[in-house]
Amino acid sequence: MSYILDCLENFPIFREIESHPAWKGNIPGLYAEKLLRGNPKPYVFLLREGECSTNPQERHYYITFTLPGGEVKHQPFIFSVSREGWSYENAVNRGPFQDTPIDEVLPWIMHCTPGECTPFMKK
Repeated sequence: MSYILDCLENFPIFREIESHPAWKGNIPGLYAEKLLRGNPKPYVFLLREGECSTNPQERHYYITFTLPGGEVKHQPFIFSVSREGWSYENAVNRGPFQDTPIDEVLPWIMHCTPGECTPFMKK
């Protein structure tokens, strides 16, 4: 088995994000915004698929979330895997991580504290 396939099978981060309660899959940004618009609570978020990557060791995602004041933000980020673990990239690179759960990383991406963020779980 190739190193790339081995990485993808042995790093569950991709499965973890795509099975997260806030995961909505391949939905357009305008639809994601419509789902969250009018929500008075800041940092309510959903996760969705991002652009296609030509690198099989990385996947692109968006976290769409409410800001204080009601504005909706779409923040792209990338998860990648390597021999050292998994990392994420948006404005900064963080990682590699081995056993860090996704729910510890999402607040960093949204620039909030863990207690402030709430997954949007409606269909």
